[in-house]
Amino acid sequence: MPFEPLRTDERTGTPPPPKRDFDDEMLVGCGTFVLTSVIGYGLGASPFFVFTNTHQLKGLALATGLGLVCQSALGGFASRKYELPGSCGYLAGAFVTTVFIHLRLQQLVAGRGDVNYVQPEFPDSWMWFVPGAWLAIAIAVVLFCYRSLPEPSEPSKPPSQ
Repeated sequence: MPFEPLRTDERTGTPPPPKRDFDDEMLVGCGTFVLTSVIGYGLGASPFFVFTNTHQLKGLALATGLGLVCQSALGGFASRKYELPGSCGYLAGAFVTTVFIHLRLQQLVAGRGDVNYVQPEFPDSWMWFVPGAWLAIAIAVVLFCYRSLPEPSEPSKPPSQ
């Protein structure tokens, strides 16, 4: 009778390394997804709360650049280390961040022409361009940092009769 999980009759001096079961794999993957998306959203959106002068080009560039660099660093790390759960979590956080940026810029553009509101220094089309570019950069980070898939092994041929 073979010894589990080696499937051999030979004894080894050390026990086989423990393997994670399916529940542990799911817990780690889902936890990685959630943490990466929440932390990514926090890193991407927090500069917009710190730099409140986003109606000016300088403030918008500073908040966007800082948020994008911090979130992309997290995305590159998560895509490389945690592979699919990390990549998907990063993309989820980036997508929510782009919705936040779009709504923030739409709020600024909605007050254009009213003397009671600050006037944005950028055109109305930027409320679509900035989030779109952010999402395109996020996808590029995942494609660049994600580990390449292993080569598929050749399927075994059935024995000939």
